[in-house]
Amino acid sequence: MALAADGNLHVLYQSNGAEAMPPVKFLPAGSLASGVNLDESILYAATVGNCGGPNAIYALDLENKEASVASFPTNGSAASGNGGTAIGNDGTVYAQIAEGNGSVAGKYNDTVLALTKGELKVKDYFTPTEKMPAVAHAPWAQGATPMVFTWKNRELLLAGARDGRLYLLDAASLGGADHHTPLYRSDPIAAQGSVQGAFATWEDPNTSTTWVYASVWGPAATGAKFAASNGPAPNGSIVAFKVEERNGKPVLVPGWSSANVASPSAPATANGVVFVVSTGLPQTGGVSVQQVESTAKPAVLYALDALTGKQLFQSPSASAFSYNRAVSVANGRVYFTTHDNTLYAYGFPFPQ
Repeated sequence: MALAADGNLHVLYQSNGAEAMPPVKFLPAGSLASGVNLDESILYAATVGNCGGPNAIYALDLENKEASVASFPTNGSAASGNGGTAIGNDGTVYAQIAEGNGSVAGKYNDTVLALTKGELKVKDYFTPTEKMPAVAHAPWAQGATPMVFTWKNRELLLAGARDGRLYLLDAASLGGADHHTPLYRSDPIAAQGSVQGAFATWEDPNTSTTWVYASVWGPAATGAKFAASNGPAPNGSIVAFKVEERNGKPVLVPGWSSANVASPSAPATANGVVFVVSTGLPQTGGVSVQQVESTAKPAVLYALDALTGKQLFQSPSASAFSYNRAVSVANGRVYFTTHDNTLYAYGFPFPQ
């Protein structure tokens, strides 16, 4: 599937690139989509930067020819992170909105919304009570997209906020009766409140321990303690936590922090390895596309041990920087793109 600049969706055959169906109008012309996700037959996308119109989340059922495009306006900032939305096991759509407002949740403050499948109606929400820093503005989606994962037969959400904290939420009741009570709230882990991109998870096959991973831009918060540190990280790092049970509730136990990875992409995991790209992007908000192009550094791919954070591999510098996109892992290869329209693929062997 591909989204064109005119907002039309093109469905292509993988074998030859031919159109499988006529183009379908999906997004407003000129939209910049931060994340496109397919759940069964329903396609979701979130728009960024008020390009093509106000920021919103869109849904389209590709199997229902009579269905119209559903939309959920944020009335403010874009859906956080480069994933746009996350999808639960029952089809619930989750998104985090830094600033804006809605008729159900009221004023957003890094609010996590649960939206109905396909229709995008608010059915639950969680809003942190902490006062947040101002929203940073840049030519890419800010913040981190929430992650849905299963732990001890419970569906949980991991979310980050502009105060540098991480939150664990119960998918069955995001913020409890008052919509402000998480299952767990961490101490700040990022000095500049910069948890970016998206999260990743991995289960250790030897111990069944669930790990979660986050991308921190800039230095870690003063007082952030990890069981293992792999060196100074003034420009960014990947941080890892174990999900453990304390007093009947899940908590995040700091595991390790990586060595310096400047402006890291969202991590991806496979075979006990965490893959991440140093995007080369500047870390300050408010920068223009021209400023990014003149100051950004070439991207670099890293492979880290999922248990310790030790560096296993570092690629040569790419030909250009990479916008804050996720790393993709498929077919025994790791893929990422750079601003000059280059696709990089690195192969890694599967255990025999």
